[in-house]
Amino acid sequence: MAISSSLTELKRWSCWAKDQKDLPPVSQIKAIHIYDFDNTLFLSSLPNGQLWTQHSINYLKSQDTFTNGGWWQDNRFLEATGKGMAVEEPRAWQGWWNEDIVKLVDLSLRQGDALTILLTGRAEQKFADVIRRMIKAKKLDFHMLCLKPPAARDGKPFQSTVVFKQSLIKDLIANYQEIDEVKMYEDRPKHTEMFTEFLNNINLDLVRGEFPASRRTPFAAEVVQVPHRSTSLDPVSECAVVQKMINEYNAANPQARLQIKRTVFFTGYLLNQNDAQNLVSLLEPNLLKASDIKVLANNIMITPRPATESVLEKVGGLGAKQIWQATAIGHWNGVVYGAKVNPIPSSAVVTVESPTPMVVLATLRGAKAIDSQRIVNWQPVSADKQFVFETTVGEKVQLRIDAETEGESEYDSLFPRPHGHHQTTAQKRRSAPDDNGRDDRRIGNGFRGGRGGSGRDRDRNDRRERFRDRDSGGRGRGNGTGRDRHDRMHRKQPPPQKNHAYRSLDDMPNGGGSHHRNDNPGEAHHNSGHGDSAKEAADRYHTNFPPLGSGYDGADDGGLHY
Repeated sequence: MAISSSLTELKRWSCWAKDQKDLPPVSQIKAIHIYDFDNTLFLSSLPNGQLWTQHSINYLKSQDTFTNGGWWQDNRFLEATGKGMAVEEPRAWQGWWNEDIVKLVDLSLRQGDALTILLTGRAEQKFADVIRRMIKAKKLDFHMLCLKPPAARDGKPFQSTVVFKQSLIKDLIANYQEIDEVKMYEDRPKHTEMFTEFLNNINLDLVRGEFPASRRTPFAAEVVQVPHRSTSLDPVSECAVVQKMINEYNAANPQARLQIKRTVFFTGYLLNQNDAQNLVSLLEPNLLKASDIKVLANNIMITPRPATESVLEKVGGLGAKQIWQATAIGHWNGVVYGAKVNPIPSSAVVTVESPTPMVVLATLRGAKAIDSQRIVNWQPVSADKQFVFETTVGEKVQLRIDAETEGESEYDSLFPRPHGHHQTTAQKRRSAPDDNGRDDRRIGNGFRGGRGGSGRDRDRNDRRERFRDRDSGGRGRGNGTGRDRHDRMHRKQPPPQKNHAYRSLDDMPNGGGSHHRNDNPGEAHHNSGHGDSAKEAADRYHTNFPPLGSGYDGADDGGLHY
């Protein structure tokens, strides 16, 4: 790429527009300080790992999936930061900056002999306005504000963000020939390594006299690795932007429409964080220092799948409260630890997956939470450690982006389709390598809560029918793909529900009623209590947790209950 021949030409890299000042003269500048934007200077949000399945996160990050590009190409995600532009701009996006880096920028600007630049791979056409407003609100007067233009001077697009940044840096060094320092700030380790090598190679070219400029002496080069800090958008805002992207995609691809659907990994009596920490304190301190420990302590498992209406009736419905007391602690082979719990009052009806009501506290050495059912030796805990805590009946829910299927019931929508079924040929070639097309992984005390995979028709259908025929069975744990569409389409199903907002478990009221016998031998049934009737539980389930329709532009609230 050709080198800029003057500061006026160099200034064209900058996006300050009418606010662009003349660049400092060459004789004044002895150092070049370059700051990355995303997760270096500004705490940019990533797709929420609690909100979306991993496959959907990969889908969102791909720049080739949606009409307007993916997460890093669509300016609406950046504009949705915090409370949105209208609220955040007057307060300069307070709380969303890496203030340590902000202080360094301020020092660079005060240095006098340093050229201070904001350099990001965000597309100039989509992001120049919003980033310019953010920088001005924060009163960071960079000499240059540089975003990636649609093409280089030869008319060809840059192959990558790194190539774009290297081209600009080379231009800067060629023009400011009296510098003795180049310092960069980056958050991605891979970029840190690449730019370190790049600057070292420029110095080698200078020594050999091969650099296309008149300067002769090398400079001190440093690329500072900035610790990554992860943030997320408000779930309501995030879902709303994703839904708008899907609406645009569907308008352009009416034969391959997409939809936001729910995946329920398990149903359980969910603990709050404080109670979970109290129970974890029952473990030996040295055990918690183990490098391979996975602390769980988040629920008392009801079923490792979406609960059927009859099970929800027995436990009082989603949102029902239950008090418990920890009575003992035990382990199996030193790799799975659990706390035995009893309901309060003792007459309360509780329905749980394991023979003994328990909270799985932790696993080690790759053990599975389901192995906690092998614990038989329980050691009573002292009276001061017999913690009493309250749980809420809820689900571990994540959203996924999946094919919109005509005639699909709410029940069937809970089972992810094989991911290849809603991808174009080009998208199949670009499938993320780290996901393997699966959503069926353990989460929390998940006991393998996912559905989908590579089985045969009969596996999924047979298992679904088996659990459906039971009075209180789950909704199936089959690994099959369920390709027998004819069979599914000819079952009697409720009509599909669309265009509904996702509701939080926190919105669920408590119910009243009586419980009945649990006929599912895989789920232990204890004592007696109160809850909704079957119809009330079913009505509340379908009302509060309908599928998100493809025409829906947002959610009433963003609270998924974890």
